[in-house]
Amino acid sequence: MSVVPIESQTKSAAGRHPAAQLNATEKNQLRQRLREYKDAEGWNEDQLGHQVTQVVGTRISGASLGNFIRNKVDGDDSNIASLVAQYFVAIDTKRMPAQTFVETDVTRQILSVFYQAELTSLIACASTGPGAGKSTAIAMYMQERARDAVFVTMSGQIKSAWPLLSATFYKASGSDGRHKTSAENIQRVLVENLAKNRRPVIFDEAQHLDDEQLDLLRTVVVDEAKCPLFLVGNYRVFERSTPDSSQMSAHTQFTGRVIARVHYDNAKIRKNDVRAVALKLARKTLVDETIDVLTSAAKSLNGFRTVTSVLVKARIAAGDREPSRKDVVTAAHRLLKGETANVIVDEEKP
Repeated sequence: MSVVPIESQTKSAAGRHPAAQLNATEKNQLRQRLREYKDAEGWNEDQLGHQVTQVVGTRISGASLGNFIRNKVDGDDSNIASLVAQYFVAIDTKRMPAQTFVETDVTRQILSVFYQAELTSLIACASTGPGAGKSTAIAMYMQERARDAVFVTMSGQIKSAWPLLSATFYKASGSDGRHKTSAENIQRVLVENLAKNRRPVIFDEAQHLDDEQLDLLRTVVVDEAKCPLFLVGNYRVFERSTPDSSQMSAHTQFTGRVIARVHYDNAKIRKNDVRAVALKLARKTLVDETIDVLTSAAKSLNGFRTVTSVLVKARIAAGDREPSRKDVVTAAHRLLKGETANVIVDEEKP
């Protein structure tokens, strides 16, 4: 099982995290950068103070920043330096090119249930067929809304609740796990860590969670930390989130916290979404007949992952030239019928 806290790794202008104590050399680097930045933007000190306050969320006057730039702050200037470092981390992060995603019907539906759980601090469950866009929806959510989310990929090898809780604790808290502690202490500190910033907890391949683990997550993440919990996986995730009066009380408590759920079968994949994915990958508009074949392949096999595979195979077959419609359709038919199929396709139409 891998547990990855999604956090900004950007460092300050001096190469240190803004929360760290800055030395004199690093402060001078910040002064120089702040002076050059202010001059480049054409701001006066009051405008600079307003901008920094808006970004870091802590009020700081333009006069204080001006004194910091001139190295004339009375007393310790570490707090001002820390705010300036935070400001540059924030604007540098915004300038980083974001990964571009193709929004599809399935990602919109998954994001919709995520947002409902986020607003209510309850549970969202989302399941799809293979390659339909679960991972893309998770990546879109984390990029847009929750860089500090705790992301957990489950596996069938984790058979009890304790390893699940302890691994989540060590990663969410930034600990390397070398210092052991009791289950009660781990649960308490994990709740405090999550609750502080209402950190969402996302479990991929959540079909591997058993009833004991689901109830533990419900207790720790939702009931105690008051944070949203997203469970993503195959159809079993959707099936087990269905309320059933015949189930045991613990599982009934879990399903009672599910605010929204969705299942998206590959048979629902839309032609227009296939067209959009193909346009991004092929960098050219494909004719309707080609999109029809790609859509059929996506529905029959591994969703948009199949579209990617077909276009990659078509590019390999084309060699040094641009892939033709024949290359694309042939690759799709071979995936549908088996690699040894001898498919004859008309030459590309003008």
